[in-house]
Amino acid sequence: MPQPLDYLIGDVAKRHGRLRVGNTSSYLRCEDPTLLTQILSDKRLEGYPLRRIAPEVIICDVDANELMSALRSFGYLPAAESSSGVLITGQRINRAKSKPRQPRVIGELESPTEETLNAALRSLRVGERSGHKQTALREVAAKALGNLPRTTANETLEMLHKFIVEGHTLSIGYADNNGSVTHRIIDPLSISAGSLIARDHGTGEVQTFRIPRITGVASL
Repeated sequence: MPQPLDYLIGDVAKRHGRLRVGNTSSYLRCEDPTLLTQILSDKRLEGYPLRRIAPEVIICDVDANELMSALRSFGYLPAAESSSGVLITGQRINRAKSKPRQPRVIGELESPTEETLNAALRSLRVGERSGHKQTALREVAAKALGNLPRTTANETLEMLHKFIVEGHTLSIGYADNNGSVTHRIIDPLSISAGSLIARDHGTGEVQTFRIPRITGVASL
């Protein structure tokens, strides 16, 4: 036989059998090797083909249910687990029968307390008053817009100074870049560099209005 072939056969022979495959029907697994040793030496289990393959694992050719029944009959308390190692909780036995509970209704409504009802009523009334106030303010503003005088920039500036001091809410006409006049309701705050600083009721924000673009001013 050629020497290279002899070496190849010898190398294969050394590696053959290092990895082994077999069949089994059930296994016992326990983190306490002492308990597994006790099971292997238990005379009552001599009829069951048990073989230890690791300190914490015993395999058996008997079906798992049969092996579990035998272990329980001999005083051991094994628990079943799935192939992925998850504990299987079977049906409980020797449990006293009890009257089944009435199913709980999900989403059951509780009667609101008097305090909750009063708070809700107050919120509704505040909303109604706010709505009436805004409607009245829009009507006054629309009327004021129709009667806005056409004033020059100087006249408008003089009137704005007066209304800032007196703290009036104003209705003004304001021309945009295209020359279209829009209606604004504002609270004037100050004048700086030819512009009016005011809080716009429409947006609730402080904005800058160029005084030459204000076509008219009226107090609300």
